Amino acid sequence: MGRDEGIEFTLPTIPYFYHDIVARIIPGMIQLGLITYLCIYHSAEWVQKLNLKILLDTSQFAVAVILIASAYFIGVFFEGWMLIGNIMVRGHILRLYHFAFSSALKSTRRNFNVAGNMDINEVAILTEETSSILESYEPLAPHFFARATRFLAEAKMMLYSALAMPTAIIVVGITTGHWQPPGGDAGIARGIVLFLLFVAAAFARQRRRAVEILRCVQYLALRPEPAEVGQRARTTWTRIVRNL
Repeated sequence: MGRDEGIEFTLPTIPYFYHDIVARIIPGMIQLGLITYLCIYHSAEWVQKLNLKILLDTSQFAVAVILIASAYFIGVFFEGWMLIGNIMVRGHILRLYHFAFSSALKSTRRNFNVAGNMDINEVAILTEETSSILESYEPLAPHFFARATRFLAEAKMMLYSALAMPTAIIVVGITTGHWQPPGGDAGIARGIVLFLLFVAAAFARQRRRAVEILRCVQYLALRPEPAEVGQRARTTWTRIVRNL
């Protein structure tokens, strides 16, 4: 957007630290908890050899700060690896949000009685363009932005929590030499089911985010002012609901 006249900048409806707690700290805590549990389960003697007296002698506040900081670091680490993974994946179809956006796009077109399936490249372009519109014009649609970012944080929480399970097994396996999860084959089966449930939940949240972004584009397309915003949104919305 070339200028900001007439746009009122307001504080976010949902504070930004909420997203840090949900998207980074909670998965990080789950990761630390899983690693601790597996270490104790597989090698209690190894854990007993650790000098835990340092932690016991440290104030509860300091321990809490260390745990939260460690959890946050792990959450950021997950986010960085997901970003690298998205860059390395050439086909958009392999990226979770593109799956989710494609599903939401089909539902939106169906609701408007629009026939025909979009080309995968067109879907990829619309995925990036609609997200850009939401982020570029946040002050004009703070309610859509707040809900979309909330769903994104929740999707990250679910996905990173899923990744925490195999990561914990790998870390503990390298550290202690024990690679088998509790419960043997039954434990592996339960872990796979939980992993898939978390990934499915992440997809559902991403899809909900996509629906919110599409609604934002529709809303901005109906606004007469600022003119350049409405024009950009109308151009994108026309591409979304046109017949093929």
